[in-house]
Amino acid sequence: MSNAKENTAQTSVRLPVDVMREFRAICVLQGTSMQAVLSDYIYAYIEEHKKP
Repeated sequence: MSNAKENTAQTSVRLPVDVMREFRAICVLQGTSMQAVLSDYIYAYIEEHKKP
């Protein structure tokens, strides 16, 4: 995962309120942040779909 000191950009995602609440609650229960989970998924998505 990226280091917070690196250059970063902010983005936003619109989700249904109930989905956002459930996502936040699961992250809290797992002791992680929504940002960490989303970053991990985005990096994995990029790796999976990168052109050779």
